[in-house]
Amino acid sequence: MPHDTARGSTPIVHPSCRSCAAPLQGPFCHVCGIKAPHLPLTLAGMWQDFSERVLHIEKSLKRTVGHLCWQPQAVFKAFLQGQRLSYTHPLPFLVAIATLSVLLSHFYGDAYFDVYRAKLLQQVRGSLSPARAALYAQLNLWLSLAMPYWMLVFTLPTAGLMRALFPKRGFTVAEAWAVGLYGIAMAMLFDLAVSALGQWARMPMLRLQIITDAMLLLITIAYYLAWLGFKPWTLLRVVAACLFGFALMNQLQEMAIYGIAAWLPGIQ
Repeated sequence: MPHDTARGSTPIVHPSCRSCAAPLQGPFCHVCGIKAPHLPLTLAGMWQDFSERVLHIEKSLKRTVGHLCWQPQAVFKAFLQGQRLSYTHPLPFLVAIATLSVLLSHFYGDAYFDVYRAKLLQQVRGSLSPARAALYAQLNLWLSLAMPYWMLVFTLPTAGLMRALFPKRGFTVAEAWAVGLYGIAMAMLFDLAVSALGQWARMPMLRLQIITDAMLLLITIAYYLAWLGFKPWTLLRVVAACLFGFALMNQLQEMAIYGIAAWLPGIQ
């Protein structure tokens, strides 16, 4: 809204945010956080907007991966203390790596998934009809392809157990979850390299799966220890929380898929 000047003559019109219409007090809107755009749109303005949005995220991802490799404590400390600009938030960080993992999984080939499907069919051959066993295998296969995203929920029980086993540390479940998300995301990143090597070396699928599952568990434990400290009693509690949390989610996952395959009507 225009305001009169001290002389009471020429009104001063304050520019408003194009997104939420709030009066601007600087280059960024103090209400919605959007930067005031340069109008009319120019090629230089498009490139500047791209570099500020996309390249900043890319730079943040690279910095987060690098520091999680060599100094993970710095990432945990910065994020948990509210310094959110230097590193990527753990949720989009895991989603970005999960997306990469899902895309690369399509290069495994049909033979890999055929072996996995045969293993699943063998597990339930005596308890489900052929049609329901095929559904059970397909549901597991779909979940396996989406497993990187499932890790967003998969890590929650471990975070709750961490909070319960370390009552005097004072951290919240959300803080333990954030550390777990960083750890499982980096584990999936290393898993991509190991899986690629295993495929190249024609490693049996079951052996490769055992290696990758063990790596997910061990790297998650390592990141929790990097956060909480490497002491014997700390090590025991971290290992217990991770083992029980992972086993619990695996069991719930198995029960849910088996229950759906056994209950779904219309299948003989």
